[in-house]
Amino acid sequence: MTLVLACNAQPTASPTVPAVASAAPTATPVASPAPPSATTSPTAEGTSWRRVFTVENGSLGNIVAGPWGLVAAGCIADGNGDCARRIVVVSRNSDDWQELEVDGPPDLSFGSLRRVGDRLFSLGYGYYAPAGGAVIRTSTDGRSWTPVGSTSFQSRAVDDIIDSPAGTLAMGYEAPIDSDNTSGFVVWPVRADGTFGTARVVKLPSGPALVSRGTWAGTEFLAWGVRDGPSGVGPTTVLASPDGKAWTLRGQVSAPEGANVGQILLVGDVLVAVGSAGRTFPISARAWTSTDRGKSWRPATVPSDNAAMNAVAFEGSVLIARGTGFSESGDERHSVSWRSTDGTDWTRLADGEDLPSVSGFSALVTATLGDQTCVAGTVLGDPSSSGAIYCRPTATE
Repeated sequence: MTLVLACNAQPTASPTVPAVASAAPTATPVASPAPPSATTSPTAEGTSWRRVFTVENGSLGNIVAGPWGLVAAGCIADGNGDCARRIVVVSRNSDDWQELEVDGPPDLSFGSLRRVGDRLFSLGYGYYAPAGGAVIRTSTDGRSWTPVGSTSFQSRAVDDIIDSPAGTLAMGYEAPIDSDNTSGFVVWPVRADGTFGTARVVKLPSGPALVSRGTWAGTEFLAWGVRDGPSGVGPTTVLASPDGKAWTLRGQVSAPEGANVGQILLVGDVLVAVGSAGRTFPISARAWTSTDRGKSWRPATVPSDNAAMNAVAFEGSVLIARGTGFSESGDERHSVSWRSTDGTDWTRLADGEDLPSVSGFSALVTATLGDQTCVAGTVLGDPSSSGAIYCRPTATE
């Protein structure tokens, strides 16, 4: 079973970047002059999470574990809050952390990470060439990064890379520079050396206005997106394909306030979807299950909070959903987790039990190396935000 987790913590996002660059990025990492800062104090009373690395005035995305250790990617901001330096933070043992800077024009973002075998991909977005668009880099050690080039990236965003027995598939959509997410569904085959094949634009009469995520569901790819686009109140449309080339409409996930699916996971013969309902704050965490490969969906029982479930994973013998809890206005946020045995009935976990309980911090993916489990993300603050990595001893059943 292959799982690719979504990393979006809000109902919508905008593929915009702050400044114009005139050249493509280079691939040589250099040691950052800024030394790491760390603390071993717990993040909340009664929890064992400790902050092991901090990126002052910056941000970090998800953390990934592999034979090369632990890797997270992010940016250090300038005085205007724009990305001035792209960095990766790496550790071979979860104790000693090193910050590396990746060369290239500063406004080309260093995005969320995906792992395919022992290869890493960074999915970013920025200005370059005549139009700008997706910025993809790849690495086999998390330290040295090589740009992946394709004219098909221009005015498009690559949002997911999914490994499967049928091959590796990248998914994205049309995203002109300085616009909100717009429309469409685009897929690319990804070769073993990290390069992308010819882009294929998927058009279905009843397909979603904007595809958002995808996964491998045992025997086929699934992709989904809100039928009426990110500002609509319609259902989420689910598409299926055995090979990533020919796609068909499979079903729809519905909620009275509009269904927004963050992730779908195959558990045995059951598909479990997690997400939210509503397009404006306050929103409600939601989950659904399907026993007919996604043709029909039943709502699950979920505590009604102003929160969104954005990712789900099968850990040990239970399902863990992770997402973001919001204030009524949506201005303040924190990490939230839920537990379920089969996806039909969910219980919210106490703050700090599954993820660090830190105001302004949200994360969706944990990574385990040896006897330590770590999580990376951004702590939103005023006047500046910081990237942070937290670790704790791996829980055992």
